[in-house]
Amino acid sequence: MFERASSEAKAAFGNGAMFIEKFVERPRHIEVQLMGDKANNVVHLYERDCSVQRRHQKVVEIAPAPRLDSKVRCSILKIKAHVRRPMKARNRLF
Repeated sequence: MFERASSEAKAAFGNGAMFIEKFVERPRHIEVQLMGDKANNVVHLYERDCSVQRRHQKVVEIAPAPRLDSKVRCSILKIKAHVRRPMKARNRLF
């Protein structure tokens, strides 16, 4: 099966290189929205589960994310706010 997939890739893209990824059963797409000001103060607006998708487009967002372990939730929210601080990115309105 691997050989066949590799030959199809080579025929279609000119490169038969293949990547093998670990299968994740029942994956979830969890997002965290951040809000900051010009003084670089950042807060999170909690997490939401965006796993219900069609053609890679979110169909439903559920907040807060159901069945998300509280330790995982705290870790995600803490990391998101911490990682964002040094970026000093600003939104632009169009």
